Amino acid sequence: MNFIGTIPLQSLRAYLALTLAIVAIAAWRTHILRPTIHELIGRFDGTVLGDLHSVGDEQSFRFHIDHGPTVSATLWHAKVVAGDRLRIRGRIEDMGAARNPGEPDPIIIAHERGIAGRLSMTTLLRRLPARRGFHLTDRLAQFRGWALATLQKNVGEPYAAILAGELWGERGDLSQSLRDDFATTGTIHILVTAGLHIGALAALLFILVEYCAVPRALGSLAIGSVVWSYAFLSGMHLPTFRAALMISVAILARALGRKAFSWSALLIAAGGVLLVDPQAMLSASFLISFSCVAGLLTFATPLAHWLHKHTFLRGHVAEALAATVSTQILTWPLLAATFGYFSLYALIANALVVPTVGVSMFCGTGVLATARLPFLSRSFASIASWPLTWTLLV
Repeated sequence: MNFIGTIPLQSLRAYLALTLAIVAIAAWRTHILRPTIHELIGRFDGTVLGDLHSVGDEQSFRFHIDHGPTVSATLWHAKVVAGDRLRIRGRIEDMGAARNPGEPDPIIIAHERGIAGRLSMTTLLRRLPARRGFHLTDRLAQFRGWALATLQKNVGEPYAAILAGELWGERGDLSQSLRDDFATTGTIHILVTAGLHIGALAALLFILVEYCAVPRALGSLAIGSVVWSYAFLSGMHLPTFRAALMISVAILARALGRKAFSWSALLIAAGGVLLVDPQAMLSASFLISFSCVAGLLTFATPLAHWLHKHTFLRGHVAEALAATVSTQILTWPLLAATFGYFSLYALIANALVVPTVGVSMFCGTGVLATARLPFLSRSFASIASWPLTWTLLV
């Protein structure tokens, strides 16, 4: 079956030309804008942003230096939470080079998480009081710290760590064994705020505005505002920005009465990401995420038709399976080339886990929204335990 045949030849040529132009411009700008960080030893005041991970007496986290970059820091014999203000003595340095040929560049990986370098040889000098006035970075970090504590209180671990990963990409409290399980089953992406999570939020909002008969333009504006607010709350990392931009293109297309998900929307989103952050082109996750959507656009519809015609699967079941398979077709080679392996059972694991993510996200949001109403909060937590238990079982 010729899956590309549905694209007119003239349009296909235009898509290829636009793709080559975007890649060329991004490659040129990446050569110019590749970030460097100069080593500096001193005392640094800043805010703990999150991604807290503890191993024994060692705790690592993302640390935003006042009027400076965000770095990865590690402290010993000191426990901190997101939103804490600290004064740390140490040395700022870059992330270093890959240890083995062919490994992903640590600088690129850190860049995707919004990290410019690391703080080594660290010593905690003192804990600082909250800054006066309104500082958005501090407020967001404090909110994430409160949200994690609320989930831990109502849902417990390891469910709280999974929910935090689904809601805003916080994976620090997830044990190494569970991280490995998610990675080897190809489901680690559910713990990174990206297309799956923002797409689920946008889909729910689409249903709400359609049900409430909100005018198309006004509804699209409202959905876009919520999507970008959520992306900002979750840290606006590169995967989050990519997903928000792609969803925004789809929302704009809908507002103009055009097809929301198309090759044009995909290329516009890819071009927007590369023009804003050309270094994204060097990252594996950029290639994987856009290949995932490209696979969906190319194979999902014909595969769903094939399943409907040749199997007992019908309706949404066939569409869901076709979508899951389609997203994996083009990403498997990239995963193998980047990480040296890919999971043959990732297809099954994703088909079983992904549909439950929206349910657990909705319940986790309910836990936070009703935190001052213990009965309702515990009710949402009880419901959330079912899809989370299923995720761990898979």
